[in-house]
Amino acid sequence: MKNLSFFFILLSVFVMIQGCSNTSEQVDDAAVVKPVVYNPNSSAYIAAVQQLVDAMLAGDSVALTALTTDDFVSIYVTNPMDTINKEDFIQDWVSFQTSRSDQQNERVAASALKVNEGDFVGDWVQYWGNYSAYMVDADTTIWIPYFVNLELSEGKISKMFSYYDRVPIWQAVGYQITPPGQ
Repeated sequence: MKNLSFFFILLSVFVMIQGCSNTSEQVDDAAVVKPVVYNPNSSAYIAAVQQLVDAMLAGDSVALTALTTDDFVSIYVTNPMDTINKEDFIQDWVSFQTSRSDQQNERVAASALKVNEGDFVGDWVQYWGNYSAYMVDADTTIWIPYFVNLELSEGKISKMFSYYDRVPIWQAVGYQITPPGQ
């Protein structure tokens, strides 16, 4: 009787393992449309984003114009009211050439994805980096870890969602944070 119980336990485990392996094979089926996949143009799209970052640091309006679509928009997610259009975006980065020096960027990671369904269908690059610059007027250096999520259209950047913490920047240029009631 003991042997028979042990046999049924082994048989049950075997059936469960087979069931799990069949399920995973179905998920990997090429006919299944996946909502998000690695982009087949990853290298080219990441290179376009890197060119954009380099043009930003250089204040190169010609390159910034060429790398972005006509309807480009830069969205600062921490404060959407600071969202700007292409013209203002380019003007900002050109003007930083006089207010900042020694601008540096360290790319931490980048990935390119293709979204196949939902509200964000299209080609996207996620880019993580560290930005630093000497703020001329404040006589201080800032260092900002950041993340940008960029949508591409026909190889050009059409949207840029920027995520970074502004508090260290404000503190570096002299702002003080006062808790409520003080």
